[in-house]
Amino acid sequence: NCAEESALPAAAGLTCLLGGVNDLAEKDAITKEYVHSYIVELVAHEVGHTLGFRHNFKASMIYSLEQMDDPEFTRTHSIGGTVMDYTPPNLAGPGKPQGEYYASVPGPYDYWVIEYGYADYGAKTPEEERAELEKVAGRAADPKLAYGTDEDSYGNGTRGIDPYCLTFDFGDDNVKFCERRIDMTRHLWQNSIKNFERT
Repeated sequence: NCAEESALPAAAGLTCLLGGVNDLAEKDAITKEYVHSYIVELVAHEVGHTLGFRHNFKASMIYSLEQMDDPEFTRTHSIGGTVMDYTPPNLAGPGKPQGEYYASVPGPYDYWVIEYGYADYGAKTPEEERAELEKVAGRAADPKLAYGTDEDSYGNGTRGIDPYCLTFDFGDDNVKFCERRIDMTRHLWQNSIKNFERT
């Protein structure tokens, strides 16, 4: 359901993003970049399912918003811990440095799960392979490998067992994330007629 559930936040994000742009010529380039990055992350998410990955709704909280605003950081480390989250667009807001809108590379959790499930350890016996798998699994407590799936988030409801395991959130501070979104909404309300009206 990722495509269906993420379409509304993606459309709302594009509206907020374009609401802060005054140059109509710039809007086409921004729209193309935004839609491309959305599709890249969506395809990576669905490919993850074909590899056996479950959703991981906790991984979006491993980085700060400031780290996510830095495209050099996110091109190396990703926007969150995994492409298997349901994430909103990464929007910095008007007048602020803008990072990547969506993940362009897998996150640390993705690489870890691939290593566990698909790496060839060159083991000659089942015991040797088990020992190698235990080494990989032994990193599970690393904060960059945070994990919480559908049952932990209780879908999009408020009855999940873990307050850090949410859909469509971002960053290590949910209050700060919400404040940023409120600021963008206020800006859109104040500038939408001026920026979108055509004579």
